[in-house]
Amino acid sequence: MSKPARSYYTIATRRGARTSYITMTLIYADALPVLRNLPARGARCRDCDKDTMPVKANGKPNFKAWVKDHYLVSDEAWIEAGMARKSWAPKKRWDTGFLCMSCLRRRLGRRPVRGKDLIVWSISAVRRGLKIAATVEYMARIYRRGY
Repeated sequence: MSKPARSYYTIATRRGARTSYITMTLIYADALPVLRNLPARGARCRDCDKDTMPVKANGKPNFKAWVKDHYLVSDEAWIEAGMARKSWAPKKRWDTGFLCMSCLRRRLGRRPVRGKDLIVWSISAVRRGLKIAATVEYMARIYRRGY
């Protein structure tokens, strides 16, 4: 029996960049628990009803379609977009729904800044999955708190 594939991580720092980030590839095994825990309605944008995490007919994630709308924003940007309240506990803010990138831009009134507003963003779809980047601070928080 072969071992299941796992995500792989690399640290990428651009010279002169303000933010260091970690790149990783999200593969099917990583996406499966996320897809299983979606609400019955799926990951539909709250404003335009676009599916932000579409799946193929065989039930596997369509990573090519995820490239544009797979991201995670900071709590401050999510509150600024009107998707959460500052008084809510951090974990509650994460369960308030989904926005496609176009609707997030419209709500913010500007383009989200990688490393400041966006703490996880997609780079490209690759043969093995979805190549994403995350801020070092976010990854440290994941290991420390678990979310």
